[in-house]
Amino acid sequence: MPNEYQGTYSVIGPPGTGKTTFIVNQVAKLVDQGVSTLLCSLTRTAAREIVQRRLPIDRKAIGTLHSHAYRSIGAPAVVDVTAFNEFQKLYRLTPQKVDSDEPIRGGTPDDGRLMMYECNRARRLPRDAWQTEIRKFAEVWESFKNCTHSIDYGDMIEKAMNCPPPFNPRVIIADETQDFSRAEMDLLKRWRQHADALIAAGDPWQSLYEWRGADPEAMFMSLDEDHRRVLHQSYRVPRAVHALATRWIKGLSTWRPIEYAPTPQSGEVVGSGGTWQDVAPLLEMVMEHVEAGKTIMFCGSCSYIIGPLISSLRAMGVPYANPWRLTRRDWNPLATTDGKPSTAARIQAFLAPLKRHLFWTGAELLLWGPMVSAKGVFHRGSKGRLPELDENHNELSLDQLRQYLTDEFVAVADKLLAGGQKAMLDWLSGNMVASRAEVAEFPLAVWRRHPEWIDKDPLVYVGTIHSFKGAEADTVVVFPDLSQKWYQAWTGPPAFHDSVVRLFYVAATRAKERLVLCRPENDLYAVHLDRYR
Repeated sequence: MPNEYQGTYSVIGPPGTGKTTFIVNQVAKLVDQGVSTLLCSLTRTAAREIVQRRLPIDRKAIGTLHSHAYRSIGAPAVVDVTAFNEFQKLYRLTPQKVDSDEPIRGGTPDDGRLMMYECNRARRLPRDAWQTEIRKFAEVWESFKNCTHSIDYGDMIEKAMNCPPPFNPRVIIADETQDFSRAEMDLLKRWRQHADALIAAGDPWQSLYEWRGADPEAMFMSLDEDHRRVLHQSYRVPRAVHALATRWIKGLSTWRPIEYAPTPQSGEVVGSGGTWQDVAPLLEMVMEHVEAGKTIMFCGSCSYIIGPLISSLRAMGVPYANPWRLTRRDWNPLATTDGKPSTAARIQAFLAPLKRHLFWTGAELLLWGPMVSAKGVFHRGSKGRLPELDENHNELSLDQLRQYLTDEFVAVADKLLAGGQKAMLDWLSGNMVASRAEVAEFPLAVWRRHPEWIDKDPLVYVGTIHSFKGAEADTVVVFPDLSQKWYQAWTGPPAFHDSVVRLFYVAATRAKERLVLCRPENDLYAVHLDRYR
């Protein structure tokens, strides 16, 4: 074993084998033994999943590698992209959140330069190997960082190389290491020198971030057998799906066997005549699953492939979500994504008296009040006083209501309640504040068509394959079409081709019962998993 891996152990967790549970159990044992432990992940989603297990360690000792690196270097100022845009006129960047679950991809050409700048550093490429255009951008970007004494995403990792890990851990556990870049792996190895052991958990077959410098096999295959453990039993993937996924992953240019067993259930892999642009054949399947209380996941290689399905679900008033990417409001139209009550919750508050045949509580009035126009409903200035009702969960008397609501509206409200849900929804949609009308359109459609589903967690999941990393559903529907970028990878050099193989392996292995392979819209720009059935 190379010296750089001394004291390092790997845990390979194929789909559904309980990798997170394994990590949690290991931490619990270490805590019982009084061993200080630091947990690192690539994304906040993975860190959050571990935090939810309520381990008996300092919450701050669980986080992304970047958050730990940032703490280790003393939490300096992070570069302000808005200020950078004012600093120069040559490049203009879109403000991004540092430590995001979706690493910088870039919405403009200049964002693309920043992405390549970060990727080159993540791969630890010498600067003379960078494209000339990227080196020019780097000069401007780094000049601004120096002037403002601030750091960026890559600086966190590079500067932490010369610092010990926070919390003085004896054991470091790193999750998702198949997606760590070379720079991030080098930091882990540096930090291992300050600890007794490093446990790297992940699955080289489920790497999805090779484009940002990930080396999915280095940490796992560089270790001796006695330092490598495979979790051999999947508790998710049934036999038919396991068989297809195993045949598919053998398409890797670097394939080496990782043995794990499927569940005892047979499961099934079926085809569908639906395509990402013609989703009509899939909609009956959607309704069957929702009515049976089963989850169904729709995934594709990129966001636009999910667009026609979302449009159909909205037209049908069928709730959908992506609980693993709550930052995407378009994928979570009924959820609270910014810490504020969702529009669905506000509508529910407006309709709440229908269940009691009484008027609103103070808390309910606070929820729905901001949605509607004040004219003819609220006394002048009373809308601004609604926050004082925050903790009032008692039904308001007529006298209390009249402190906020006009007599005219109180009379209308009495008639609306007598008219039932349709009358109330019609009034609400007709008196909505313009800025909220578009957001409220879909929740109102759900209330009208499927009110029995509005207060339940959506059973229809939508999103890209990347967004469903670590997720699962009873049925998974895969659109096999590729974007131009993914098609170039699919037909490109082995390393790029392998990234597409891994992508659709992840998609297939989300299925607990059934995998549905749709027909490609364009037979050329598609992968053909159905050939492996």
